[in-house]
Amino acid sequence: MTGLFFASILAGFVLSAPFGPVGALVADAALVHDGRRLDITVASAVLGNGLLAFIVSLGAYPIRSFLSSHNGPFFLAAGAVVMIAGLTLGLGAANRKIEDKGVAPVSVFLLTLLHPGSISAFLFLTAFFVMKIPSFPGHKALYASGVTIGSLLAFGPVGLVFWNMRARAEKFIVRIRYGLAAFIFAAGLYLFLRGSMTVIGG
Repeated sequence: MTGLFFASILAGFVLSAPFGPVGALVADAALVHDGRRLDITVASAVLGNGLLAFIVSLGAYPIRSFLSSHNGPFFLAAGAVVMIAGLTLGLGAANRKIEDKGVAPVSVFLLTLLHPGSISAFLFLTAFFVMKIPSFPGHKALYASGVTIGSLLAFGPVGLVFWNMRARAEKFIVRIRYGLAAFIFAAGLYLFLRGSMTVIGG
């Protein structure tokens, strides 16, 4: 199943490469925290994607059915997680004495599991593999492993880029953090409002 493994690595990379809230939190860890914290944050993102891929591979239809029947609350939860991450990052930028006590790595892990875009992408990807590879159901762990490696190939360089930027642009770090915080909070607000509209309309 070499083909499936490499296809899974490519899929994990492609799905992780777009810079979103998770990438912003990885960037923040690289900008202001030590190497251990950066490693934990990247590992949280990578393991979250791998776990999401495995969960979806267990049964795409039940997950799709659950999400369609609990659409509003799901978006509310996802939005709340993203907004909390953004607020925490913003407070840390305003006052360096405020430590998030591990909120960022936990937020990264939850975001990879709850982000509607990621779930939809993995649902589509899993359905595609099931159709194209008859033996796919017997290789769920291989699929999740490939996605995990692909995610590492995407999130790892993000951390390295911002780690190197940190040494050269120390005076701009606070401004960058405010920008990342605003970006994350806006993404969470969008999800939260979308969930609110669904709950109210339902």
